[in-house]
Amino acid sequence: SYNDQGGIVKTTGYKRYNLRVKSETTKGHFKFGETVLLTNEKTINMAGGWGGQGGNPVGSAAKMIPVFGIYDPAAIGGYAGAYGPVVNVANPLAQLNIENINRVASSILTNAYGELTIMPGLTYKLNLGYTSNFGTNSDYTGRYVVGSLFTHPTNDISQNKDQNDLLLVENTLNFTRIFGKHSVQALAGYTYQQNKYSYLLAARTDLPDGIRNIDAGAGTSTTSGNSIESTLLSELGRVIYSYDNKYLLTASIRRDGSSRFGSTNRYGNFPSIALGWNISNEKFFEPLTSTVSNFKLRGSYGVLGNQEIGDYQYSAAIASNINYVIGADQKKWFGSIQTSFASPFIKWETTKTTNVGFDAGLFKDKLTFTADYFIKITSDVLLNQPIPGSAGSANNPVVNAGKLRNNGIEIGVNYSDQIGKLSYTVFGTLSSVRNKVLELGTGTQQIFGGQPTHHGASSTLTEAGGPISGFYLIKDLGIFNSQTEITAYQKDGKLIQPNAAPGDIKFLDANNDGQISDLDKVDLGSPFPSFEYGFGFNASMYNLDINLFFQGTQGNKIYNGLRQDLESMSLEFNYSIATLNAWTPQNHSNIPRAVINDPNFNDRTSSRFLENGSYMRLKTLQIGYTFSDMVKKRLRVASIRAYVSADNLFTITKYTGFNPDIGRTGSIFDRGVDFGHVAYPLSRTISVGLQLSL
Repeated sequence: SYNDQGGIVKTTGYKRYNLRVKSETTKGHFKFGETVLLTNEKTINMAGGWGGQGGNPVGSAAKMIPVFGIYDPAAIGGYAGAYGPVVNVANPLAQLNIENINRVASSILTNAYGELTIMPGLTYKLNLGYTSNFGTNSDYTGRYVVGSLFTHPTNDISQNKDQNDLLLVENTLNFTRIFGKHSVQALAGYTYQQNKYSYLLAARTDLPDGIRNIDAGAGTSTTSGNSIESTLLSELGRVIYSYDNKYLLTASIRRDGSSRFGSTNRYGNFPSIALGWNISNEKFFEPLTSTVSNFKLRGSYGVLGNQEIGDYQYSAAIASNINYVIGADQKKWFGSIQTSFASPFIKWETTKTTNVGFDAGLFKDKLTFTADYFIKITSDVLLNQPIPGSAGSANNPVVNAGKLRNNGIEIGVNYSDQIGKLSYTVFGTLSSVRNKVLELGTGTQQIFGGQPTHHGASSTLTEAGGPISGFYLIKDLGIFNSQTEITAYQKDGKLIQPNAAPGDIKFLDANNDGQISDLDKVDLGSPFPSFEYGFGFNASMYNLDINLFFQGTQGNKIYNGLRQDLESMSLEFNYSIATLNAWTPQNHSNIPRAVINDPNFNDRTSSRFLENGSYMRLKTLQIGYTFSDMVKKRLRVASIRAYVSADNLFTITKYTGFNPDIGRTGSIFDRGVDFGHVAYPLSRTISVGLQLSL
């Protein structure tokens, strides 16, 4: 397959080539098969922030003052930019065109297996998997003078190569037997997984114009590299038992050993058990089967382990080649420093899940329901423990420092029917999850996160007794419309906001100490929705078919970091058009007065920028036409279908940012914070396709 997709941001894009080969053969008691997938891809990315406060080109496009020029043929690099006493926001077009960042990567995924039937119902299977991903990242920055705030006098290039190899060996023994009303399936296995990663970087400055080879550089050379290796060993067993297709039992156990933990805590045991009862197969249920065609009760309990931390966290990291000079003759000494503390006693994070649910089918399974209620208790949560820089470490050590609870429900509904030539299906899902931090660190530890701007305070707080990443903010109470209102807002005869003037924001003195500070932050909601949902409709008639799918969330909050910048009116960069409605004595609005030094700190991190994050989106719409047998016969194909598809057609939301489904990766403590200055817009995609089967 081949895919060539231009990015929604200029100069960005993605290309991919795929080749897949699969075969399978059987000879007597032996069965063999393999799959090979070859991939080559190229990704063209956009630049970062160039050290300014605009962020990437998307953020800079919103924050750059529009009266500054875009192009300047007389300038080195050919672009104009900001100058004077303003915030250093880069020209986004200069960022996109002067710095070229791309990644070319190839991957090989191979899987081969052999299966031996030892006797009827007993088979041995050996599965071998090997995946190799290797890529080259290139970052070339041409010399430039963009305005008076961004200068880069040399052409520089940086290239790094990385390779990640994964080897998987699985040995399993499978047993299946049916006798009378009893059915038994059993599996025993041993697996070995090894991951090797290597990285090499070379960089050079001061290249001649038009040449992008490292050897051509006359300036500073930089080299670095590292390698990482990890191993996971697993022993596993599972038994599935069924009696008369009424009573079901599944029990499993696995023992995993990870090189990411020290020798005393390397292994973890993770059992599970599940029970099921097909009530609709009981004799006493027969009178109801004309209406309730299927009904099953389920319950399960299981333990899962998590080892997703960096490698070698249990040992102290030492950085070598930290050199220094001493003495009158400035003699060079070679040294090393410890860059992180050891965490020798870290162990597996475990999640214990209890689940009860049911499956039901009505009217010969035209209408089906599924419902689950679960409780998850996660213990020994692996976290980076914040420590002060004065402790002598550049990195926060990983520790088992928490206990969490997640509980919720998941519901699914599906209805399928046929009316004449029309076949259709309507379906929907709904889930609601609540989380709570039961323990964290020493019991009084607080983890702050979600700094929404370059200069703003944190917006989320995680502590024992509360949710993960709850929004804790100073509360906005509206606008002071007169000096009388400011004077009336006092404590013990002193003004609570002595620097306020008419048109400034009134903030809640939550702790009643007579002043506004971070101690006045209050709980103002969660980045996690009250519920998430999805629903859709599929239908076909004659040769036409249509598929729709909607998704959305309800009840979650989003902190709009870009809006905090664009509505601040306290720094010298572009402002939102909302500020045209700023408060004046003649215009009493909900936007504070425009004042550049902002003595009242109207732009502080507060509930002013916390918004409703609920949304509903038409995620997918596809209309297709399957050609008749006559056409297939003429073209000598097994099937042929043409379609038109659209993704992200529209979104209904009150959120004013780019995208309410912000989907930011990174720390869980940044959940729900929209860092608009590093965003990449969501695209609306219209595609036309043809599906052929030979």
